[in-house]
Amino acid sequence: MTQDDVQFGARLCEELKKFGRFDLITRRFDYGAIQRLKAADRDATVKLFQGSPYELLQMLKTLAPKEMALQLIQLHNAAATNAAITGMMGAL
Repeated sequence: MTQDDVQFGARLCEELKKFGRFDLITRRFDYGAIQRLKAADRDATVKLFQGSPYELLQMLKTLAPKEMALQLIQLHNAAATNAAITGMMGAL
């Protein structure tokens, strides 16, 4: 295992904090799960995200922590944009 794999959860959290988007973790997980994530290797991180879309789980298995953080932000932004468009269309 590489250093990224061993400390994957902690590194992912740190990268999200650098981008000011740690809220993407705190919205999903309670305090106990966040602590487990911070101690998790790559495999344990994937298990914490069980129930997520297949594509997200595959990214967790392959991307470096910084790349994964960027993908999570991008996915969140796309979902928020889609929700806003749907809301506007419903108002018509």
